[in-house]
Amino acid sequence: MTDWQTIFAKPYNPKSTETRIYEYWENTGYFTPTIDKNKTPFVMIMPPP
Repeated sequence: MTDWQTIFAKPYNPKSTETRIYEYWENTGYFTPTIDKNKTPFVMIMPPP
């Protein structure tokens, strides 16, 4: 094997990487909204696929 085959021999495993990152986001409060009662609420609607 060449050097690049040794380094990149395994495919990307999203479960091992993204689980760790998602847990960090949850633990640091990234999904907890900050509600400002002085502002008018709004909704962003996603366009249909």
